[in-house]
Amino acid sequence: ALRPAELFRIDRPEFISFLERHPSLCIRMMGVLCERLRWVSENIEDAVFHDVPRRLARRILLLGDTYGQKTPAGLRINQPVSQEALAAMLGVTREMVNKSLRALRNSGAITYNKGFIVVTNLYMLKDMAGESGDVP
Repeated sequence: ALRPAELFRIDRPEFISFLERHPSLCIRMMGVLCERLRWVSENIEDAVFHDVPRRLARRILLLGDTYGQKTPAGLRINQPVSQEALAAMLGVTREMVNKSLRALRNSGAITYNKGFIVVTNLYMLKDMAGESGDVP
């Protein structure tokens, strides 16, 4: 967790009974589970079929969607993220992330300073991530 959090535990029989009494919640939960399954499938696909620079570009786009804020310099990811954290997200070494970040910086797609990423060229980053389509 990025912030302090509380964790609650519900025994399986009680939870199933609750879902039986609230079918609309059950349907919403199925939607959440489907989203998570899609996310896992995409991560497996990335790990198997894409190289580290492309995977890193895709992860930066995802972080931008979640934590990004438009600034005059570009889309700033307002959550600092270390190279170690990026490596853990991608399942690679910090050195591989460092090399890929350097390539993204040298291309002009991003800046990276003290853990903060700014997407300076969204078109280029999307291209490096293998994504096509319009950029807002």
